[in-house]
Amino acid sequence: MIKGLHEEVKVVQVVPPETVTATLTTYNNTTAAAASGIDTQGFDEMLVELSLGAITGTLDVAVFDSATDDGEAATAFTDGSGTAADFDQLGSSDDDKTLIIRVRARDMKRYCFIKVTNADASSKAFGINVLLAGAEDQPVTQDNTVDFDHQNP
Repeated sequence: MIKGLHEEVKVVQVVPPETVTATLTTYNNTTAAAASGIDTQGFDEMLVELSLGAITGTLDVAVFDSATDDGEAATAFTDGSGTAADFDQLGSSDDDKTLIIRVRARDMKRYCFIKVTNADASSKAFGINVLLAGAEDQPVTQDNTVDFDHQNP
């Protein structure tokens, strides 16, 4: 029996499509103290999908992780070679792009946090989704409302 993608991939909306015009630093679209982590336990891979609209000034997006569901305990994630999982200094040359950060979820501590920094008060349009794949237990349970449209060829 062939499984549907909705049974194998967990989709988490971290930042809904929006335009930000204020100086901010958030973890999973809220302040660090109030952030809830994305539980990556039992998944092999994680994709962080960043959809950009018009960017004025610069925007930074980074993957943080923590052993606890606490944004204040989170630290910047680096892979085995010490490379950070981030996009730094995104600007107008990145307008209307879709960018992907790929991370082996099994290399992370249990909880993931997506840190977004808008260091200036200029306008930035973007949205962020996290896709968790390779689940040990299937079908996966979606935390957000995810509408999968099924069509047979």
